Amino acid sequence: MELNERLRELRKKAGYSQEELAEELNISRQAVSKWENSTANPDINNLIQLSELYRVSTDYILFGGSPAEEPSAPDHTEQIKETPSAYTKRHTNGYLWLGLIVLAVLLLYFITNGFL
Repeated sequence: MELNERLRELRKKAGYSQEELAEELNISRQAVSKWENSTANPDINNLIQLSELYRVSTDYILFGGSPAEEPSAPDHTEQIKETPSAYTKRHTNGYLWLGLIVLAVLLLYFITNGFL
């Protein structure tokens, strides 16, 4: 879906006529018509006003995708909380295996040299 189609769809879903939307944004009806006919594009101020009016992100208006108001930032708090323990567990397991390998090598050394 192109920008002009999204603008028309959002306007209709919100229940505005071109004239009502133009009044809301304090612009001419012709400007809204030009946006929806792809002969002009809204400026950044109008994009921001449209996103607030329709409760969608400016990214959605420009590029499409999910019409969520604002894409939520990924919650890294759980990852941060888990990272130190995962790191510690991984290294503890690594040291455990290293210790077992060293012990096995020493045991083999003593057995093969007749110390045991």
